[in-house]
Amino acid sequence: MEGPTTSSAVFYGSLSVHMGVFLLLRTFPIWEDNTFFCGSLIFLGLLSAGLATLMARVQSTIKSQIAYSSAAQIGLMFVEVALGWKELVYLHFAANAFLRTYQLLVSPAVLSYLIHDQFFHFNKPSSYPTVGLWSRLRITLYQLSLLEFRMNGRLHYLLWNPLKTMARNLTIFQHAITWLVTSLYLVWSGYTTFGESHFGDTWFHAMPYVSILLSLTYILSAFGSRGSARKAWVQIMLSQCLLGQAIATNEQFEPMQLLIYFSGVALSFGVGLLCLQRLYRSGIAVSLERFQGYSFIRPRLGVAFLIACMGMSGFPITPTLYRRGFNVGTHP
Repeated sequence: MEGPTTSSAVFYGSLSVHMGVFLLLRTFPIWEDNTFFCGSLIFLGLLSAGLATLMARVQSTIKSQIAYSSAAQIGLMFVEVALGWKELVYLHFAANAFLRTYQLLVSPAVLSYLIHDQFFHFNKPSSYPTVGLWSRLRITLYQLSLLEFRMNGRLHYLLWNPLKTMARNLTIFQHAITWLVTSLYLVWSGYTTFGESHFGDTWFHAMPYVSILLSLTYILSAFGSRGSARKAWVQIMLSQCLLGQAIATNEQFEPMQLLIYFSGVALSFGVGLLCLQRLYRSGIAVSLERFQGYSFIRPRLGVAFLIACMGMSGFPITPTLYRRGFNVGTHP
C-alpha cells in the first residue's frame, strides 16, 4: 500500500479504524455510570496510546507509521469517551479521519521526496552513547518497540487460543435439536413479551440477559464451526434473532416492529443460504478451513453473499435496519 487508492485510503484511514470508538459512543448510555468500566477503558486507552506511539517511532514504512499513529489517537479517544467528553470525541474523530486519509493519499509523494533528499543531503549519524541508565532505557524501549512488545504472541496466548478452545467445546450449539429448542424459546419469549400475561416478573426481567447470553454463545460457536459454513451461517442467524428479541423485551414495542426486523434477518439468511447451497451443488467443498478463492471461482455468488452478510449485520439495504429505531422506546 505504498500508493493506496482513494477508496482504500478512506476506508483504512477514516472508517474501519474508528469502529471501536463509534461503538463506544453508541453504547455510552449503557455504561456511563459504571466506574469500573470507565476506569478500565481509561487504562486501556492510555496503554494503547503509549505503546502505539513508541511503535510508530521505529517503523520503517510510511503505512505502518500512519497506522500506529492513528492507533495512538484512538487510544486517546477511548480516554475522552470514558471521561464523558463526547463533543471532543466527535471533533477528534473527524480530525483524525481527515488527517489519516490525507496522509495515506500523499504518502507516495512524500516517500519519493524523502528518498531523493536523502541522496543529496546525507549526514553520517554520530555514535550512540550506551552508558548510563537513560541511554540503556532508550535502547530497551527501542528494541521492544521494534518487536511490538511481543503483543502478537501474547494476544494469541491470552485471547485467541482460549476463545478457540471454548468455541470448539460448544459443539452442542451446532446440532439441529439445539436450533429447534432455541426457535421454540424465541416463539415462547415472543408470546411472553407481547401476550396479555407474563410468567412471573422475575423471569420477564431476566429474559433479555438470557437471550443476550445465548446470542453471544451462538456467535462464539459459529467462530468455532470451521468444518461447515452452513452451520456457522445458521448460528449467526439465530444469534441475530436472539439479539432482536432481547432488545424488544427490554423496551416497549409493537409486535409488527419486531416482525419487520425479523423479516430482514430471514431475507438475508435465505439469500446467504442459497449462495452456499449453490457452491455445494457445484461440487465445491465449502469449509471455513479454506476460505480463500471462493469469490474468484464464483464472483456473482460472492457478491450476493456479501450483500446477505451486510443485510444480516443491519446495513441499510434490508428491514434489519429497523432495529436501529428500537432505542426510541421507553422502559416498561
